[in-house]
Amino acid sequence: MLVRFREKEDHDIFYEKEYPDILLILEMVKQKASMSLFFDSEGDELVMGRFYDCEYVIEINKGKTRESLVVILDCYDKRFK
Repeated sequence: MLVRFREKEDHDIFYEKEYPDILLILEMVKQKASMSLFFDSEGDELVMGRFYDCEYVIEINKGKTRESLVVILDCYDKRFK
């Protein structure tokens, strides 16, 4: 399933990835786990925060259905170039 990540205060998706199983992600949201996403090896582009909530999304476009999970993070550090 496609999992999209966004910040609590900002509705723009900053990362998305296809996961074969989302049970671990759902458990991390439930536990409000901390997470860090590093987008480069130097640490100049990163997102750090806690899992806050999630939304299950069903998109219907021209008869095709696509399901995804939007994970909302309560970020305390977000840096992009």
